[in-house]
Amino acid sequence: MRAALILLLAILLPTAAGAREGDLIRHTTAEYLAAHAKARGYALAHLGQERQPSCRRAIGTRPAQILQQRCLDVSASTRTACGPADRCEGLLDGLDAHCLSWRGEVACVYDQDGGAAVMDWTKRGSWKPKEP
Repeated sequence: MRAALILLLAILLPTAAGAREGDLIRHTTAEYLAAHAKARGYALAHLGQERQPSCRRAIGTRPAQILQQRCLDVSASTRTACGPADRCEGLLDGLDAHCLSWRGEVACVYDQDGGAAVMDWTKRGSWKPKEP
């Protein structure tokens, strides 16, 4: 029984650690834009609510992983990057904070995919509607 438990842990632990840190979530710009729209829709519908689930739970694992990967790609540090427990609002704020490349109202669209470097800090947080 003990040997079976050790074998099971030996199989599961490296898989779990790799999924957390080393795996690159490959995605297209279209997938990223769809995930961003999904997260934005959820965040706007629940803006100001104190208790919200993680974005992963709210919009699904794959879309949330795409947003996290894009945030990790553009952030200067893994400590300031978006995490799996972040709410959708937090992921979108994190993307806005780290990105210089934009496409319309969506932060972190790479230059080769039609993004443009924007140095205007007033555009940060553009995923939220402007207050009148």
